Amino acid sequence: FYGAFIQARALDLREQSEGTRTLQIGLMALRNKDYRNASRIFQYVIERYPESPNYQMAKFYMIEAREMQAKNTFPVVDEAVREVIQEYKAYDNEFAQDMRTAQAKRNRALLHAFYLNEKDSAVLLLEEVIRMPRVSTRLKSECKLDLGDIYLLKGEPWESTLLYSQVEKTMK
Repeated sequence: FYGAFIQARALDLREQSEGTRTLQIGLMALRNKDYRNASRIFQYVIERYPESPNYQMAKFYMIEAREMQAKNTFPVVDEAVREVIQEYKAYDNEFAQDMRTAQAKRNRALLHAFYLNEKDSAVLLLEEVIRMPRVSTRLKSECKLDLGDIYLLKGEPWESTLLYSQVEKTMK
């Protein structure tokens, strides 16, 4: 993906597209589990185009690439997970509440719950996303499913059944 990155970077400079092609190559690298090059590509977009609309997306995907890299390392290092959580917090503070910040909170909650065994922190974050006004129904439903899974792990099956039923009713 590095060769494709060089070509996309040249095309972006020629066409003045503010990193759009480069971002697409980074997403391809991320989907194909080339996390190191994906991080490098997203970092380039962040540094080169800080005023473009692609800046926020590149920042989010860079954190996601680091998250995937931390999760796919065996054994998972708690410190690497905590660093990703801190990056997600910084992302939340930098940008206004929208779909990407809601997704960032969900990702952060899942890291707390399933990698650090901090279920109470995860519950608070997921409930916060569910209460957000401009979040899509799909993301709210995904958060409710995650919350139900966490309640099952905590030994509270009735709460999880309630959440699963709400999702079933909402997402026929």
